[in-house]
Amino acid sequence: MQFLGGVPKALVTDNLKSAVTKVDKYEPEVNVTFEHLANHYGSIVFPTQAYKPRDKGAVENMVKIVYTQVKARLRNVPFFSLSELNEE
Repeated sequence: MQFLGGVPKALVTDNLKSAVTKVDKYEPEVNVTFEHLANHYGSIVFPTQAYKPRDKGAVENMVKIVYTQVKARLRNVPFFSLSELNEE
């Protein structure tokens, strides 16, 4: 979020165990720590719906878009260590 320079209004997550403690079609339970993080930044957590592949594709597409933007900004910068890459 620091890299992007802002915080999204909604965080759409896959149903991974570190974000969603109970997968349910109607009322999924979000990990308490993750929910506190979202509350701290004034965001809402929307887990993808269980058994709905359409939602998962949207999340994966957003990951691809962010990855492409990061890679495009750093493509011409040479890095000689992981710490230099992380700093940039």
